[in-house]
Amino acid sequence: MWVYGHEKSILVDKQAKKAFHFELINDLWGLPTQSYRIRDNHFILIYDAHRLLELIEEHINKPEVSEKAKQQMKLLQTQLDEEDNPILLIGKLKAKR
Repeated sequence: MWVYGHEKSILVDKQAKKAFHFELINDLWGLPTQSYRIRDNHFILIYDAHRLLELIEEHINKPEVSEKAKQQMKLLQTQLDEEDNPILLIGKLKAKR
């Protein structure tokens, strides 16, 4: 099953004939999602390079962002240019706690 979405989406289970609203949260860095795909319990977040740099700048100094995440974001800032191709972040889905 593929799910395509932007911000807030609906997941449809055709076999059970049910639909659910859901929101994908990037809990690694706390960045809002721009565009994503879901397949086989994995997600692919897609960010335009210039937008990802803006989001990092907005979020990097928030107190709830861990030191590890800050270091990862700082490293990415040094490696990205606004004109780069879109950036894909791939990870495994987990249930909300």
